[in-house]
Amino acid sequence: MAFINRAEGFYTTGVDIFKPYLMSAKVGKFHDDYILCDARALPIRRKSFDVVVCLEVLEHLARREGKELMRTMEQIARRQVIVTTPAGIYEQRPLDHNPFQEHKYIWTPSDLKSLGHRVMGTGIRGVGGDCGISARTGRIFDIILYPIYVLAGLFTYFLPSLSGHMVSVKTLSNESHYFARRHVLHPFSDLRMWATLVRVP
Repeated sequence: MAFINRAEGFYTTGVDIFKPYLMSAKVGKFHDDYILCDARALPIRRKSFDVVVCLEVLEHLARREGKELMRTMEQIARRQVIVTTPAGIYEQRPLDHNPFQEHKYIWTPSDLKSLGHRVMGTGIRGVGGDCGISARTGRIFDIILYPIYVLAGLFTYFLPSLSGHMVSVKTLSNESHYFARRHVLHPFSDLRMWATLVRVP
C-alpha cells in the first residue's frame, strides 16, 4: 500500500488481527491509521470508506466466515471492493508464529463470480503454498520460476481457473469507474495485511 499511495492521494487505514504485523506496517508507514482487530468483526461504520481492499485474507477464514466478510466489506465500501486470494490447491500452515496464517478455505472463480465480482487471474496454479513447486525448489524458484509465474499471468488473467492467484473487483457505485482507471492495485503489494480500507480525502 505504501507503493500504491506514494503520491499520498488516499487516506488509508490498515487492519490486522496479528499485532506484530500491524506494528511492522506502522513502522513502514504503510498507512495513515491502524486498527488491531479481527476482520470477522470490523468496528467500522457503514459506507465510511470509498474502497475496501482485502489482500490475501479470505483463504484464512472458513467459507461461511469469508462470505460474511465479503458482505461486511460491501456495507463498509461506498464505491468498490477489491479482493486478492489464492486459487486452486494452496495449503499453508501457520508461519511467523502467527496461528492466523493457516489456510482454511480456497475460493474458486465461481465462488467470487456468484457474489457479483469480476475475476481476473495472475500467475499459474500449483506453484505457491506448502505443497506447491516453490516449496520444493526454494531459491531456484526465485531466480528461474518466478519470472515464468509472472509471465503466465498474461494468459491466466483471462483464465482465472488456471491461475495461482485471483484478483476480484465488485463495483458498488458508478462513481468508482473513474477511480478504478486511475489507480491499479497490485495483488501482492502487502500480503501481510488482513484488510486495507481506502478513503479519498
